Amino acid sequence: MISAYLSDGLGCEFKVAEALKNKSTGELRLVKIVSEGAIAAGTRRIELVVSNAAVEYLNNKAKVSSELEARFKVHTEEVIERVEKQCKELLV
Repeated sequence: MISAYLSDGLGCEFKVAEALKNKSTGELRLVKIVSEGAIAAGTRRIELVVSNAAVEYLNNKAKVSSELEARFKVHTEEVIERVEKQCKELLV
């Protein structure tokens, strides 16, 4: 995972490429932001995975989604609703 710190007014593409040892953004293949947040006034921290690591990250997310679909016997768009329903039933 890569962390990039971006200040207001700086180009995101440039800073991400700089964080990756000056590779051009075109060489990255796929970029997936996995978290972001403020670390100081006007400065954001963005954590991302790139290239094969990004593909692996998304494949792992898809596996989790598929497992939930199978366990709850629902389609992807119904998973959250079913989990919320199960949580409410457990709390009653």
